[in-house]
Amino acid sequence: MEMAAWRSNPNPFSERALSSKGNQAVSQFIVVAHTQRTGCDVAIGPGPLSEVLTAVGSEVALPCDLQPGTMIADKVQLVIWYRQGNAKPIYTFDARGRPLHQAIPWADESVFNKKAHFHYDTNPPALRIKNIQTSDGGLYKCRVDFHKSPTRNWRINVTVLVPPTQLTILDHHGAEIRDQTAGPYLEGDSIDLTCLSSGGVPPPRVSWWREHALIDDSFQVLPDGSVRNVLRMKNIQRKDLLTMYTCQASNGHVVAALTKKVILDINLPPLSLLLQGLNHAVIAGTRTHVTCTAIGARPPPEIIWSKAGQIVRGASTSTSSDGNTTISELMLIPVPEDNERQVVCSVSL
Repeated sequence: MEMAAWRSNPNPFSERALSSKGNQAVSQFIVVAHTQRTGCDVAIGPGPLSEVLTAVGSEVALPCDLQPGTMIADKVQLVIWYRQGNAKPIYTFDARGRPLHQAIPWADESVFNKKAHFHYDTNPPALRIKNIQTSDGGLYKCRVDFHKSPTRNWRINVTVLVPPTQLTILDHHGAEIRDQTAGPYLEGDSIDLTCLSSGGVPPPRVSWWREHALIDDSFQVLPDGSVRNVLRMKNIQRKDLLTMYTCQASNGHVVAALTKKVILDINLPPLSLLLQGLNHAVIAGTRTHVTCTAIGARPPPEIIWSKAGQIVRGASTSTSSDGNTTISELMLIPVPEDNERQVVCSVSL
């Protein structure tokens, strides 16, 4: 079927957006002209087609131009709404013998249940439907009868999106990450983070973002309707520490995206380990203050002292408030037998 965008001015609501009040989702429509009839055209009849995209629970506006197609002034007599699948009209706006502001509305409440109302005085005029559900989706037709001018018909195809309901992030072992922290891993590890989206009509696009940058928009729709995106990270480095990764599921710009975040935690060795206090000769029997400073380790390391291969105990340890620097202090009292013996500080992560 061929389809061409209609971008001329005969239809005053061509390519115009309608938005609902308050915090409800935005509905949009674009007028297009079909050059070939389909089976649904036989039931609904001809007329320019508007595509309306909205979200379940929103208020949607179905446009219907009340201007005659001729250049002469004319009066609207009757507005009739149909929906494909219904044999009879579902809504009428009767202005025969009266002005528009005194027109008599009628709705098939088995279809609308008191949630539809025709607004003739908006630009464009529109049938507004509150709390729209998936059952309200489909092809509608607005028929406008005039006193003198030919009848005009407008078709509106309504697509109702259902947002995804849940996101689950799994670590490289397949376990759910519940506390927004992935890890801790080791520097140099290669890991997978899996995002699973449940619910949503149509199935959403699932993507991964690093901070605010899109890094992976590949995804797979599974047989049960859920959607999966696996983020593969190779050789993670110190620069990846505490990086925020966000999984996002979206099935349309009129529906707010569902997001879930994780922060990458990495255990890191120290960037430097500095022993001070033994860079000069010491005197046997004299107390000697020595320190060992570890910088850049995560988490704060345990510093271990040894002399001639034997563990030395009694050191005190402190860590800076930012966790970046750990200092171990030891008071040594060397004896003559310690001459040329090696004193070592090391870390255990």
